[in-house]
Amino acid sequence: MKNVLKLLWISLLLESVTVQVYAQEQEKCKLFSEQLVTAINQKNVENLTKWLSDDFTILNQKGVIAQKVLDMLITQSINDTVLNFSEKEAQKNGNTLILKYDFEYEQKGNQEITIVFDASNKVSSLSLIKAEVKVMMAEDKMQVKNNSSEGYQHIPFELKNKLIIVDAVVNNEKQQFIFDSGSSRTILNSAYQNSKVKSVSSAKGINSHINNQDIIEIPKIEFGKLLVENERVLVSDLSHLEKETKTKIYGIIGTDFINQLDVMFDYAQKQLMLIVPDQFDTLQTTHLSEMEFQTFPMTTLLGHLPIVTLSINGQKYNVAIDSGAGANAFSTSLFEELKPVLKGVKTTELQGLSGEVKEVQKGKMKKCMLGDVMYKSIPSVFTDLGHLDAFKEVNISGIIGYEILSKQKFIISYQRKEILIEQQNL
Repeated sequence: MKNVLKLLWISLLLESVTVQVYAQEQEKCKLFSEQLVTAINQKNVENLTKWLSDDFTILNQKGVIAQKVLDMLITQSINDTVLNFSEKEAQKNGNTLILKYDFEYEQKGNQEITIVFDASNKVSSLSLIKAEVKVMMAEDKMQVKNNSSEGYQHIPFELKNKLIIVDAVVNNEKQQFIFDSGSSRTILNSAYQNSKVKSVSSAKGINSHINNQDIIEIPKIEFGKLLVENERVLVSDLSHLEKETKTKIYGIIGTDFINQLDVMFDYAQKQLMLIVPDQFDTLQTTHLSEMEFQTFPMTTLLGHLPIVTLSINGQKYNVAIDSGAGANAFSTSLFEELKPVLKGVKTTELQGLSGEVKEVQKGKMKKCMLGDVMYKSIPSVFTDLGHLDAFKEVNISGIIGYEILSKQKFIISYQRKEILIEQQNL
């Protein structure tokens, strides 16, 4: 009998310890729900990432992609304020703790949230909102067929508010696009698509995020003699670009369409020249023989972004080339450093391709040099370029666009990683 009582006592003791540990875990895990509410209200996930397990899952996505999805949901999609929250249910299932909450949103009303913790009190899954996630990876390359029988082709363009407007044929209908070397992807305007999915994306233009994107398959797009068929492309609200250009904009032609070619910008003739790289030397002795070019290597090619060195007041700065940038743009952190080489400084507003309007410092840079080519009195703005911090390989100080590209013929060779500038007295 004593042995039985002893066994019973031990059993009850173990059960008591288990309940106590479970309670401690539950209290610790509840902290995550509080931080989740703060993250939603502040649109900042910084304090959540330490809670996530390596195999964290949300909306059927895992790991790194799931973390990206969480970031986008909180910073872009939910767009609401949690007024109150309360625990509805706590359930222990083996090494898993499941907490269910009622979140009262200011606009959406009450929503049930489910958080699943693993044995290490890490969040293994989160049910936050009902949404569809479509993934387009950086390595997903668009297959472009070049139907030109020549080693080159000319693409005429219009210039509207310093943006290049080109024609492309979508499913046999001519449409107008913005040609933007700062966009890694071709994007279609959601106003002219059947897509009704409200979604978010991590895709970036060089100027900023372009939000509320979807991914659809398009039967055919023809840009000059370049053809893509049955390819997935991004869809986004581009209404701000239509307002800016006073033009029906069907989409953006990004570098995924032309990164296998050399691209010559000729603003004087209002045309692009798309050149097959292995035909370039031949063209230099024929069609380009009257032009003298200075050739220098890119500092690097970061994905779709050519990075070059710009010399200002004896200092060298890494800058990205972006045909969608109306003015040279530099990080606000450089304003005081570069202020001595500026004139006519004032505060104004800048709108990027994302539609976001920012207050910036603006002035004319007295002079700067790209290679041995000097540029004088170049309009420049100083703004937050924090989105470029994602490129860890190189510290990018700014962006150069129309104000430099338009001064002469300018060639970007993505394959040779070279820049060619027509030599002129600027």
